[in-house]
Amino acid sequence: MAEQLGGSLTLLGPKGITVFGPRQNLPSGDIQDWTRTADASAFLVFGDRWFRTYRNRRWEPVVIPGLPKTGTVAVLAARNGDLWVGTFDDGIYRYSKGKIDHYREAKGFTSAQIFRIREGPDDAVWVATTKGLYLWDGRKFELNSSLGEKRIMQVDFDRNGAMWVNPYDGAMRRFQGGKWTIFGAAQGLRDLYGEKGNPSADCDPIIERIVLPASGHTGEKVFE
Repeated sequence: MAEQLGGSLTLLGPKGITVFGPRQNLPSGDIQDWTRTADASAFLVFGDRWFRTYRNRRWEPVVIPGLPKTGTVAVLAARNGDLWVGTFDDGIYRYSKGKIDHYREAKGFTSAQIFRIREGPDDAVWVATTKGLYLWDGRKFELNSSLGEKRIMQVDFDRNGAMWVNPYDGAMRRFQGGKWTIFGAAQGLRDLYGEKGNPSADCDPIIERIVLPASGHTGEKVFE
């Protein structure tokens, strides 16, 4: 599991804890997101103004002409070799077979602000945005109709292939076996502060992040 804390990358793996920061040639500043290649041979980390890869126990700069140099907030190295990069206000980019495609308000994609990009066990690419959860069908993006245009802060998958979704203004959700399960105040996941700073059993919590250490986004193999 990797965690972004104070501009460093902390890995909790089977062989203990490893911390990467400026001393290990990882630039200072906030780490926005990370991913690993399908063959686990490289580990990719995006900062606000930099992009690095960890390969053969070394951090090296990544330069891909056409990709944004600032405002990056999400990254996914897909199993088919595509590299997806999401931005704060400029939509999403795909680097595939040496070509850059830029999706903003086109091909069914209506949000310029990206929060997360993740890949499901069936190789489907999902994108969490300010205007809903989108699925890439290979040609265009499709909005998940069951969630509508809710602001989706996070999407990820656990070891069983279940999809977990974190809406900003509602209860956490899990999609598995063709149905949604809701985890909110009614299920005991309550807002500890409430609207006026008081505990409330009636309010769904605003969840900052879901951590799924056994999902396909883990990076232990890179450091073994």
